[in-house]
Amino acid sequence: MSGCPTTFKTILKVIIPGALALLLTLGLSPQSALGQDSGLFPRLGSSGEVGDLAYGTVRLDGRNLFEVAVKTSGSDSDQPGTKLLGVRVDLIENRLRQILTQLVAQNQVLESQQIVVNKLNTSFVVLVITAETSKPLSIVTVTNGDAEIYGLPASDVADFYATRIRKALTRGYQERQLNYVVRQLGWAAMIGLAAALVTAVLVFVDKRHHRRQQHLRDQCNQISESIAAIDPQVSAEDSAQRETLRQEQHLLNRQISGLRTRTRIRHIITVVIWLIAISFGLRLFPQTRTLGVLLIRQPIWIMLLWFGIVLAVRITHGFSDRLLEFWASQHNNGLPHGQNRRQQRLPTLSKTLKGIETALLYILGLVITCRILTYFSDFELVASVGVLGVAVSIGFQSLIKDALCGAMVLWQDAFTVGDVVAIGAVSGYVEMLNLMVTQLRSSGGELITISNGEISTVKNMTKEWSRMELTLEIAYDADIDKALHIMSQILATMSQEAEWRDSILEAPDILAIEALAASGITLKIRAKTAPMQQWKISREYRRRLKQQLDQAGIAMGRPQQTIVIEPNSVTPPVPKQ
Repeated sequence: MSGCPTTFKTILKVIIPGALALLLTLGLSPQSALGQDSGLFPRLGSSGEVGDLAYGTVRLDGRNLFEVAVKTSGSDSDQPGTKLLGVRVDLIENRLRQILTQLVAQNQVLESQQIVVNKLNTSFVVLVITAETSKPLSIVTVTNGDAEIYGLPASDVADFYATRIRKALTRGYQERQLNYVVRQLGWAAMIGLAAALVTAVLVFVDKRHHRRQQHLRDQCNQISESIAAIDPQVSAEDSAQRETLRQEQHLLNRQISGLRTRTRIRHIITVVIWLIAISFGLRLFPQTRTLGVLLIRQPIWIMLLWFGIVLAVRITHGFSDRLLEFWASQHNNGLPHGQNRRQQRLPTLSKTLKGIETALLYILGLVITCRILTYFSDFELVASVGVLGVAVSIGFQSLIKDALCGAMVLWQDAFTVGDVVAIGAVSGYVEMLNLMVTQLRSSGGELITISNGEISTVKNMTKEWSRMELTLEIAYDADIDKALHIMSQILATMSQEAEWRDSILEAPDILAIEALAASGITLKIRAKTAPMQQWKISREYRRRLKQQLDQAGIAMGRPQQTIVIEPNSVTPPVPKQ
């Protein structure tokens, strides 16, 4: 198992950079495949607008050739400029495909056709002339808009168009020959084999990590059972053992989270590699090159986006863990057991903070994904997110209320996992706490789930320190001072013993007569104890107190009743007749 992290790091160092390099290579403009013609003709991009001109790209076999333009205003047609642009681009591309199809079908020699530029009236036209046809076929007419977007004379733009068309037709013809297809099939097979080998390595590592995760989950389940088996009203040693188990469980959960993140990254890497492999394979052939270009754009960028989101989740989780550990290690203003309290809160705060970070990053990923898929403008995106937020807030008011109340509970440290609390009419050991619900385990073993939005009053009996409180009723004829001395001496003796020394924090703050009743005199003792130790101390204290009182001959109070009979009020019996 120790080799898994090393293998994973090796994959990250080798595969990811290689995949990204391949992605960048595939993402290069198809223009580069046809060669650079001149610095005078820069690439303008797929589409856009310059002033009152809209321009788009003419493509053949999935490769960009050149841009053409139409005016977006002042047109005699009722159709918008962008639609006219689409019609013009489609018309040019259809003519090019028609010429290439005839060239391949008739197996013509490339030199049998000529791509020439003629001037017709005041416009320059790019024509194709073949030996079979006496009438040349017009491919594209250079307009003033075309010359304007390039910033060059129309004649130079026409020559540029002709050069690009000539190279595109030559390449298209060569790519449809049998020897080229066979060679490309070999490359496609090699790419598929490489992707399969990388996938096999990732699957092997994934299986090993899966077994490791299952082993850690089994350990977490065993620790949970051990924690549940410990009574909240326990000794200091058992309480410390419970906290130690909770810390171990927290560390195991961190390891599981790390392995889960690595698994997600491997899955994303696998998808990205296969998308790249399939896209590269499709781009090897002219008939499927357009599909390969489309496949590598949005899907690849979305995969890379979520790869970054998963990495960001992992990084923020690690940062929050270290931040919380630093916070838990700091002095807590001199409060007793304050540092232990922070350690006790650490697993709950860590889990909640990680959940918030994950939710925010996933929401960000979804918003960016929508931006990539739908091409929202910034205003439309903000407006859509705002409308969605309003709809969610209206439809999930109760959930939002629970989350806000849960955040206030965590912020104010009203209680945390490991406390014994009373919420309304129910009480028990806090077994689980998150932003939405709180789960209590009652003394009878019932699991009680409470929505955080329903919490109004909380009685925390174990926060920072607790208190042992005991009342004792003795008879009126008992020695009060002796009884008080015994009560004080028993607590002092227990505070000196190793078993109870750390559990009894202070001497009694109350040791006096509490009340005088008909049945006896009520004595009360109250002392501060460590959290959750008051019940254990009270039980042991009662046992010793009973023994000491019996030895001292101090009787417990008992109900008393005096019956007074007045002679004059007695009615004589009526004699029988």
